[in-house]
Amino acid sequence: MRSMLRSGKYWGPCQATNPVDRCWRCWKDWANYRPKLADFVPGFGHKITGGQKGSIYIVTDSSDNDLTNSKPGTLCHAVIQNGPLWIIFARDLHIKLSQELIMTSDKTIDARGADVHIAYGGRIMIQHVKNVILNGLSIHYIFPASASDSYAPDKMMQVTIAYNHFGRGLIQKNAKKSIGNLPCCEQ
Repeated sequence: MRSMLRSGKYWGPCQATNPVDRCWRCWKDWANYRPKLADFVPGFGHKITGGQKGSIYIVTDSSDNDLTNSKPGTLCHAVIQNGPLWIIFARDLHIKLSQELIMTSDKTIDARGADVHIAYGGRIMIQHVKNVILNGLSIHYIFPASASDSYAPDKMMQVTIAYNHFGRGLIQKNAKKSIGNLPCCEQ
């Protein structure tokens, strides 16, 4: 819908079609209240805060070619920072990861307001961490992982996945699980 509003194709009243969107889509100043999204997480993730207590990190660069020596301004650099962090995007970005993007705890990746794709490369790995929120990302055509549907530790995983579309090329349940806790809130 954001792209429809930008292109001038939709002229009706603001429509929030699910609880995740109701907490921000119709607010003119929603960007000033980004961390409020973490206040209303459903399901197993109801106590999650993500990067709510941290500062805001703005991703400005789509390159992620060297994950070992990531440069400031990239998504890779953001997710490896110590402590809580609310990660946003300066503009529409298409990110092709050269390898798995390994998350650290207490992070929110918030793509609201931008058209952000992570595609045709490595996946986001959420393993041995806690308190992670992903919102508004388009994740598609990711390389398959060596983790399988029979991986025993995944049976104990507590994840809330709400209001998502799983398209072609998503071949493992673990890939669905690794998308993370997606928040939901009310107006």
